[in-house]
Amino acid sequence: MNKKAIILFGLFALTVSAMFSSCEVDDNDNVNSTLAKVMVINASQGTMFDFYIDNALQNANGIMYNRNTPYFQSLTGMKNLRLNNAATAVTVADINKDLDLNGDYSLVAIDTAGKTQVLFLEDDLSDPVLGKAHIRFIHASHNSGAIDIVNLADTSVVFSNQSFRQYTAFAPVDAGSYSLGYRVIGDSNIVSLPTPVNLANRGIYTIVASGYNTDTTGTTLTSLNIDLIRNN
Repeated sequence: MNKKAIILFGLFALTVSAMFSSCEVDDNDNVNSTLAKVMVINASQGTMFDFYIDNALQNANGIMYNRNTPYFQSLTGMKNLRLNNAATAVTVADINKDLDLNGDYSLVAIDTAGKTQVLFLEDDLSDPVLGKAHIRFIHASHNSGAIDIVNLADTSVVFSNQSFRQYTAFAPVDAGSYSLGYRVIGDSNIVSLPTPVNLANRGIYTIVASGYNTDTTGTTLTSLNIDLIRNN
């Protein structure tokens, strides 16, 4: 093979390689561009659920109270999102939502067994800047009054006057370890969380309050359940 032929062959090979590489990237982009993601958070006391997207079961094991799933991938467009009591055909929540391209969502089960409701939240998973974390708060305790989430180090209010079914946007805070507590509005007593909350650099988190704040006679119980979920 002469020198000219070798050069032409080399150019042809590079062109073919580039064509295949381009097709591969396009194929991956086409796949990724059709997806959204949905996480389930179970804050409904006394329950365990299975999660379906358009009748397709997503979880391998029942989603227990005070637990959350990873983000499940879904095609975009109008989708049916359903919670059943685990391992049964009994549906407790059934909603239709239009899932956007590259959208991130949380389906939050709240209230208690037999009265489960759901919140459907759009999750802003934009990367925090260096040295910061993002946190939001969801009030899922049906018989608790409005509460403040308080930083025990200086009693500053992190989230203020949040009532049942309310939730906040993600807000930036300094990354680090925090001792947090909560107080019911109108009561000066602050209930401390048993362990510090550790917020990693550039982490994204959801704080969920659930459970009972008072019993059937109105007597204050020891504490709400306060859980920290990492979203990224």
